[in-house]
Amino acid sequence: MTARMIIFFVLAAVPANAGICTNPEARLGFLRHNFAETADHEQSWATHWSLGWAGLTALQLIGIPVVGTKDKRQDLAVGAFGSAMGLLPTFIIPPRALADRELLSKPPQSDSCADVEQFETALERAATDEAFMHSWISHAGSLLFTLGLTAVEGFGLHHWGPAALTLGFGVVVGEIMIYTRPYNAERALARYRAGDFSARSENSESQSLKVSLFWNGDAAAVGLRMDLN
Repeated sequence: MTARMIIFFVLAAVPANAGICTNPEARLGFLRHNFAETADHEQSWATHWSLGWAGLTALQLIGIPVVGTKDKRQDLAVGAFGSAMGLLPTFIIPPRALADRELLSKPPQSDSCADVEQFETALERAATDEAFMHSWISHAGSLLFTLGLTAVEGFGLHHWGPAALTLGFGVVVGEIMIYTRPYNAERALARYRAGDFSARSENSESQSLKVSLFWNGDAAAVGLRMDLN
């Protein structure tokens, strides 16, 4: 009975976050570095895609009163709606890491274990957000949205030429958008859980997307070029 009581009191005296506090300096350094890197890459991804979608949306809206036929105005209206929806995961609901970025500007707490716990939570949320963007759900959602716009153009407006262009553009650009979403948080979290706190950077493959918009007098168009190094 006495031995059991001693064991009980010893276990009760161990803090609940004792595992987190093991080597807190290395953990915190790893978490802070990789979360900052994740936020930077997510910001770059969101900014470039937001500018591209906003520009394409504005170009098509400007073109609606300019083009001469009702059919072309309808095509531009559908295109502007589709482009505006591209802002949903980049500007309207930006990547989760950007919402938690304020952690990087906060002064360290006296209890480093509390900082570790906060950055752990932030990195986990960012990794979950990235994983969802790369999941089959995102691929399916992008495809279904493109098919919906295609159906509006084809079956609704009977504009089968623009419908084919909408389908091709939507599928290709949707996949590029998902592919270029950074993987930093997912990879960093996997290393962290494996106990690897080394300073090695978790840079995603170097990917850049160049977007050019142009007007041919009848309709808006977009040019895309992705560079992989």
